[in-house]
This record gives sequence, C-alpha cells and structure tokens, in this order.
Amino acid sequence: MICRNCNQEVPEGVRFCPGCGSRTDAAQNSENTGPAHETVLLLTRQLQEASERNAALEQQLIRQKEEADRKLKQASTGWFIAFLIACGSMFLFILTLL
Repeated sequence: MICRNCNQEVPEGVRFCPGCGSRTDAAQNSENTGPAHETVLLLTRQLQEASERNAALEQQLIRQKEEADRKLKQASTGWFIAFLIACGSMFLFILTLL
C-alpha cells in the first residue's frame, strides 16, 4: 500500500504511515466498519432514545406537579372560605345573643 500523503510504501494493516504519520486507508476503514463500530452506533441510538424518553417523562412529571399544585390551591381556598363563613356565622350568632 502507498501513503496518499508522502507516497512512501506502507505495510498492510498499518494504521499510520511510518514516513509522515498520516492515517492510512486501513485506519479509516477499520474505524467505520466492523462489530465495534456497529456497537458504537447501536449504543449511540439507544442513548439518544433514552434521552428522548427522559425528556418526555420529565415533561409529564412537570405537568403532574402543576396539576397537583393547582388542586392543592383549590382545596386550600375552599377550606379558607368555609372557615371565614363559619367565623362570620359565629360572630352573627354572638351578636344575636347580646
């Protein structure tokens, strides 16, 4: 095999040219093929899918928290109004006794 950069003879299977140090075709081809490359691609896809699922779950949790906060606020407001009505009723009752 001949180096594309310096035209020096490079032994087969060598990843870098002994003359200039540039990458050989064998190095470039070995990085983009084979089981290791396929494993990296598979893991990359799985990581991306997991990240997308995580983002969707995070949005769902945010919506659930907002809904729970809204319900709690409604319930608190209802109890407060009931308390005010009860206090007003007691006040009116006491006034009628006087």
